[in-house]
Amino acid sequence: MNHVGSSSLCYGDRDRFMMELSFGPDPVPDRSTPEEAASWGALRIWVGGYNLCTHYEDGELRDSVHWNWWALLHWLADNWDPLFHEQALPLKNAAEWAAAGIMAINHPRTFYGPRGWDEEGEMEADAWFRRHCVWACREGGLLPNLAFRRFYDEEEISWTHHRPPGAPEHYRFHANDGGVRLPVAEVAEPLHQFLLHAANFVCQRAETIAAASLAERVAGLRTAGAWERRLGMLAGFGSRTAEYGTRFRENLAKRVNCLIGKVWESFFPEAKEGLFVGGHCQGAILFGSIAPVLTGEDRLELAAAMMQHDKPVADAGKLMELVSELTPLESDDGLQPWDQGYQLAEEWLEVAGVDERNPLDMDRHLAELGVSVLSVRLSDRNTSGAAILLEGRAPLILLNGNCAKHGPDGEHPYRSGIRFTLAHELCHLLVDRTAGADLALVSGPWAPIAIEKRANAFAAALLMPDHLLREAFKSIDNDGRRFDFDDLLVIAKRLDVSLDALSQHLCNRGYIGTEERDALRSRLANAPGARLG
Repeated sequence: MNHVGSSSLCYGDRDRFMMELSFGPDPVPDRSTPEEAASWGALRIWVGGYNLCTHYEDGELRDSVHWNWWALLHWLADNWDPLFHEQALPLKNAAEWAAAGIMAINHPRTFYGPRGWDEEGEMEADAWFRRHCVWACREGGLLPNLAFRRFYDEEEISWTHHRPPGAPEHYRFHANDGGVRLPVAEVAEPLHQFLLHAANFVCQRAETIAAASLAERVAGLRTAGAWERRLGMLAGFGSRTAEYGTRFRENLAKRVNCLIGKVWESFFPEAKEGLFVGGHCQGAILFGSIAPVLTGEDRLELAAAMMQHDKPVADAGKLMELVSELTPLESDDGLQPWDQGYQLAEEWLEVAGVDERNPLDMDRHLAELGVSVLSVRLSDRNTSGAAILLEGRAPLILLNGNCAKHGPDGEHPYRSGIRFTLAHELCHLLVDRTAGADLALVSGPWAPIAIEKRANAFAAALLMPDHLLREAFKSIDNDGRRFDFDDLLVIAKRLDVSLDALSQHLCNRGYIGTEERDALRSRLANAPGARLG
């Protein structure tokens, strides 16, 4: 174990996450502040068994990056709370991993539109970058493009291959784009130990007020005083974290006509000293991935539905029993998300004993499993609903009655779109649960990309199993002609699915090619009246 005063710090597990720093003399101390000179050293950052600081320099492979790390230490202390509590990317969910996502977002095409340059959007993206990406603090140091963020009940560390701005042509990092997600404690604890001892080492060497102040702030990161601010960040309130602790709590109590204490118990876990907020918290887990486009009223709508849901978990005993029979999904099984979804659907049809002779009645299926289905109205028409697991209560699916694929209005619903959403949310309830925490996944364009692809594939395979698809396809008397839009209508009506979902599924299963699929979807886009209810 390292100790204060040691010139070499090493905290964590190389196969998981580790920070390693060997201090040395600053080669040009007259150009640095005392704190910068005291922090000079060789840095290595290990993630998943790989040293992300490995790079090529003049054709030679080197395993560490040398610089003064005062700015990095300051940045870690200043941004500790967002690093371990903020999840959603700014403006749009541009990629599965945050490092690649923010690179895609920070591009002129994101901000330039019909109304000119989006200055507010640019500022939002830049602020997120400065809170989460180590390039924001490099100040000349040639660091890898590395991003930290919370991802539900895990910590995500991701990176890209890009060379730092200003780096010479012969300098490039060895790692390709990638990312890992680990239990939060496996990142927060070693990072804090590293930061604490590095700050104290610099304090001893520099003997300045600035160095002493940093060491004091780092030591105070375990205080319970940061709890409510961290919880607000985890709940997706961003810079408006105070609203979560005051206005949200009061408005929710009024909405469901209950005491503040009940709201507190449901959405505000007990304040504890620590480096991050974890464990059970309905509010935090629910709101972690909600898009900024959802309003405060939407948040209240979702939270109120959760509080008013009181069906006991015993009523969903069949679901829990069947889930235990499913083969666990492994993140390193080599399957793409949509392949996982198809495979899971085939297994679920067998495990659940579904009668595959006719299209599945989703309402009846969920009722037999003990899953509750409630309707809410959210302002974002692209958000279809949410899948929610609450401690001690039966699983819950919330359907957005205002979702565009559910119908033009609540009075004339598209049953095909609703069936697909119900099947999609069932996938979340089956496999997208995190150990020791409540689950709530809000399905829409902001939800995690891989998770949504898997759920969409599951829904398609559940509602359109191969044997029903083959029968429907054979029933079309096309005399060898090209599959057309009228054929799509016939099969969609027979299987009770939407034209959009069917066209994609037919392509995925090899019945039509990508050109035919795109032509059908183009026709659909220009003929909204052809949508199925």
